[in-house]
Amino acid sequence: MKALFGFLILILFVSSCGEKSPFKDVNDLDKIARQYVRLVLVTGKYDSDYVDAYFGPADLKKLADSDKMTVQQIKSATNDLLLSIVNLTPKDNDPLSLKRKMYLTRLLRALKTKLEMLEGKKFSFDMESKALYDAVSPIYNIKIYDDILNQLDAMIPGRGNLTKRFEEYRKRFIISPKKLDTVFKAAIAECRKRTKKFIELPPDERFDLEFVKSKPWGAYNWFKGNSRSLIQVNSEKPISIDRIIGLAAHEGYPGHHVFHSLFEKELYKKRNWVEFSIYPLFSPVSMISEGMANFGITLVFPQNEKLAFEKQVLYPLAGINSSEAENYTKILNLIQKLTYSGNEAGRRFLDGNMSEEHTIDWLMTYQLQTEDRAMRYVSFIKKYRSYIITYNVGEDLIKSYFSKQLKNGGTSADRWNLFRKIITGLTLPQNLIIDK
Repeated sequence: MKALFGFLILILFVSSCGEKSPFKDVNDLDKIARQYVRLVLVTGKYDSDYVDAYFGPADLKKLADSDKMTVQQIKSATNDLLLSIVNLTPKDNDPLSLKRKMYLTRLLRALKTKLEMLEGKKFSFDMESKALYDAVSPIYNIKIYDDILNQLDAMIPGRGNLTKRFEEYRKRFIISPKKLDTVFKAAIAECRKRTKKFIELPPDERFDLEFVKSKPWGAYNWFKGNSRSLIQVNSEKPISIDRIIGLAAHEGYPGHHVFHSLFEKELYKKRNWVEFSIYPLFSPVSMISEGMANFGITLVFPQNEKLAFEKQVLYPLAGINSSEAENYTKILNLIQKLTYSGNEAGRRFLDGNMSEEHTIDWLMTYQLQTEDRAMRYVSFIKKYRSYIITYNVGEDLIKSYFSKQLKNGGTSADRWNLFRKIITGLTLPQNLIIDK
C-alpha cells in the first residue's frame, strides 16, 4: 500500500506540473529538478529555516504556496524522484550531465533525511551530519585542548580564570557602536576590491548592510537574487576588531555573496538549471558554502596581510591602539585551534551525553566563551543542530583540497581560479575528498 500511495502521489505531483513520468533521458533531469525545487519549497512550510534563499521561477513558488502536501506525501514524492533519477542514463554518458545527476541525487537524499527528521526520526549527531552534509566532525583527545589552554594561560595577561582573563583582555579591542558602520564598510570595500581582481562579478551585484539584535547568529547573508544580498550583523553584544574582516569576507567577498551570485549567474541563468535557484540550508551545499566562506578569509587576505590592513586602516578608524595587535592575533590564532571542541559540545549535547548546564561549562572552558555567549551558542546548537560542523569541517576540506591540487600553494591566480571552479563546478563534499 505504501508503494502504491507513493506512486499515486508522484502521478498527481507530476500532473500538476504539466509533466509526464517515468523519466528516461538527460532531458528529464530538468523535469526532476523542477519537481525537486517545488518539494523543497513545500518542505519550507514545515521548517522556516530550510529554504535559505530562493530566486527561481515565480510559477514554482506559486505552485508550492498553494500546495497542501503533508510531510509524508513530500517524502513519498522525493523517494519516487530518487528512483527515477537513478534509472536515468544521460545521452552518450555526457560527463557534465552525469555530474549534474550525481549532484541532484545527493540533494534529494538530503531532502529525504530532512523530511524523516520532520517526521520525528532521531539520528545521532554524526549520522545526521553525514546524511545532510556528507561529512562527520573528527573527535580529538581532550588533552589536545588542555595543552592549548596551558599555552594560552601563559600568553593572556593576569591570573585566575582563563575565560574571564581573556574576556577582560578582549575589551581593549572592542569597537565603539558609533564607529562600527564605518569600520565595517572599510573592510567590505577592501574585500570587494581584492576579490574583483580575480573574479568577474555581475555588473549589478551589491548588498545592503544592517545591524540587528536578538539573533542566534553573529551575522547572516540573505541572498535575494539578481546578485543582491542583505547582510545582517548581530550587534547586540560588543564586536571586537578582529572579527570585522572575517565577517566582511565570510558574508560578502569572496564568501556567501559571491558564492550565491556565481551560482545564480553561471548555473541557474546561463545553464537554466533550476535546482541552483534554491538554497536548502540543511544540505551538502552548506558544507561547501560555509567552508568556502571561511577559507575565503585567508584567500582574500593571505599570510600577514590581514593584520597589516587592520593596523594600518581598521584600528585607526576604530580609534583603538594597535600596539598589542600582534600579540592579540597570536592569542586568537591559538584559540582557533580549539574550534573542534565546539563541535564536540554539540555532539555530546545532542546525543544526550551532556546536560545543557554541562555543555555551557564546557564551552566556557574549551571555547573561552562567557556564560552569556555559551548560552547563546547552545541556543544555536538547538536550532541548527549538526549544521555547526559546516564551518570548520568545511573549511578544512577546502584547505586539504587546495593543498592536493596546487603544488607549493600555487600562484594567487591559481588559488582564485580553483576557488571559482569549486563554486561553479557542481562540487560536493565527497568531490573534495576523492578528486585528484
